[in-house]
Amino acid sequence: MLLMGLGRSDPINHLTFAPDGRMLVAAGNRGLYLWRHIGDGQRAERLLDVSYLRNPRFTADGRWLFAQTYELWRIELATVTATSLQRLGAYTLSPDGRFLFVSETIYGGTHRNRMTCFRVEDFSAAGRVWERDTPRMSHNLHFLTEGNRLVRFEAIPNALEAAIKYHLFTYDAATGAELTQSRAVNPLYQPHISPDGRWLAERDQIWIHLRSIDAPDSETPSLRNDNRKHFTDLAFHPSGKYLAVTSNDETVKLYDTTTWEVARTFTWDIGKMRSIAFSPDGTLAVAGSYTGKVIVWDVDL
Repeated sequence: MLLMGLGRSDPINHLTFAPDGRMLVAAGNRGLYLWRHIGDGQRAERLLDVSYLRNPRFTADGRWLFAQTYELWRIELATVTATSLQRLGAYTLSPDGRFLFVSETIYGGTHRNRMTCFRVEDFSAAGRVWERDTPRMSHNLHFLTEGNRLVRFEAIPNALEAAIKYHLFTYDAATGAELTQSRAVNPLYQPHISPDGRWLAERDQIWIHLRSIDAPDSETPSLRNDNRKHFTDLAFHPSGKYLAVTSNDETVKLYDTTTWEVARTFTWDIGKMRSIAFSPDGTLAVAGSYTGKVIVWDVDL
């Protein structure tokens, strides 16, 4: 077990390992931080002095790091050069790190909801692979693990019922063509995808809601915390066998994804837990607290 810190009291809202498992990035309220070598005892390097960054993601080759606030940022790690890509909305990266997908609402005149695929190294018009306008609004965009489908919840207004219904749509990542649409379902606004591409999971106060990707119309479980403290983050183990969840009760709980029962509970004296991540090979886990502390431990499952 290893305890690291930011050198300041800044809640660690997101944690992400680099593809090789050596680097670790943390997104806090006051910036983006990087440990270039986990375990070397060095203080985290502050990469970007921008507040409330979220969803940090490395490209597969570890060359670039993406993160977003109200705009999307790309950071070249070798030179620590940060570039604002001037894009609003959700984003995701292809598993091979070659393509960036952005889902955004274009304002001005008639609002348009647009998905765009870019080459990671070129965010200009020349690097655009495809672009698709949709009549439906969405706040999320995710790449399924097999590498050829995108998935998102989209809002469809229903004039007869004076309501907005959400449906789960999948798209061909190579062309942007629509593949499937579910019946109306309850949306998950910030879902995480299981490694096998079967599940979407979202935290909602004291609940974790689950939805099947291949059978979105089916009944799915919801997991309730065993106290009144809110869940704060979640991550699937790369094997897909466990779902790790942090909580304001200062614990990390591991749920068995076969039974959805708690398999193990971890507790450290570093305060309320805020974020959780696994290394790509599944051998390490890391959790961040509200006080800027990070605990790293060997995973023995």
